[in-house]
Amino acid sequence: MAIVYLFDIDLIERKRYPMFPKLPNHALMKMSAYYKQKGYQIKLIYLPKYIPKEYNPENKYIGSALYSGNLENFKKRINYLNAKHKITLNLTHIHIGTPYNTCPITDLEGLKCDYTEYDKMIKKDGIKMQWYPSNVGFLTRGCKRHCNFCVNRDRNEITPVSNMEDIYVKKGRPIYLLDDNLFASDDAVKYFNEITEFGKRHPNIKLSLQNGIDCRVMPEDKLQALGRASKYLGALHVAWDNVKNVYIFKNICKLKKYVGSNIACYLLLGEEVYTDEEFKKDILAFFYRYFQLMKIGASPINQLYEDDREEYQNPYWDLYTVFLKQYSFMHRGRYVNIYRELPPNYLPYAKKIIKLLGEYSWLVEKPIGNILRNPKFDENMKDIADYIGIKHYSIPKELYVQHVKQDL
Repeated sequence: MAIVYLFDIDLIERKRYPMFPKLPNHALMKMSAYYKQKGYQIKLIYLPKYIPKEYNPENKYIGSALYSGNLENFKKRINYLNAKHKITLNLTHIHIGTPYNTCPITDLEGLKCDYTEYDKMIKKDGIKMQWYPSNVGFLTRGCKRHCNFCVNRDRNEITPVSNMEDIYVKKGRPIYLLDDNLFASDDAVKYFNEITEFGKRHPNIKLSLQNGIDCRVMPEDKLQALGRASKYLGALHVAWDNVKNVYIFKNICKLKKYVGSNIACYLLLGEEVYTDEEFKKDILAFFYRYFQLMKIGASPINQLYEDDREEYQNPYWDLYTVFLKQYSFMHRGRYVNIYRELPPNYLPYAKKIIKLLGEYSWLVEKPIGNILRNPKFDENMKDIADYIGIKHYSIPKELYVQHVKQDL
């Protein structure tokens, strides 16, 4: 019987991102279902030791990676095995579906995911994924935004591919929806209503929308439908990567009126920073977003820019690392500042950050709670906005989260 080898590259190269993947590879599970219907034997490759040594033209070899860094390491690994151990399988034999390519099988959407190979993996080698066993799937595929870093940058539409009941394969287990941009779909209201109805039928099943809510355009009917669905969804994720896009924050405030405080927002920092002044402005841009979000009860998620192409080397990497360690939203407390539980070897970095911030050093020297409770909070945020050259948005008082003022 011919064999289809499915390479989960993110698991094979897991050392680069040890917390990931948290879920099975959706594309590989669909391919497993497809090729089993065709009569093939399936072998999931999830550890380097299981990489086949001999190439057989009767077999198929398919790989998938979500992280480009893992893909590059995998290519180096195969080339090394070719050169040093003389294996006959090489990269030309493996069809790899990556952020820049598509896997060879396109007629997969009508098939349910085959989770059995990942179940075998766990039983055989004890490989764990944080969010598995669970259900993984898409209601829609594609996006309209043409972001240059995205797998969907050449797509012009969002197309329906499945429904909640078809995704719900592992009964009693959570569902993780991986839709690229569900909110931007013309039929978003229909999909959010479907999530709501599923949630009503299965109130004990955790539902999670893994990708973010697109805050560029927020029509009322979509917000109302999302508001109803949010009762059954976990935290909703948004992104405010460019501080200049203050309209994004305005829309986050609008979103909050419909979904409450269960919002987490990604903040990017450290991109193309070369000088002390650029570092200072980048940190101020971060804090402006950070405190504006916390004032309305949203949780910032800090992300340090990494260039997988290695074209940009951040000269302030160590400072950013200390900075993010101290201001991770997951570990913040009412008295957090730059010195909180700081190891002695990090003290020189903290002092350098304070020096570079100059007249704005209070942002890292004062506890977070003091900054949020300050009666001049809005005035202070406007001062930062003026310095970095953006238009300030004064948060409506009714959106202030009272527990922040009382407890932090």
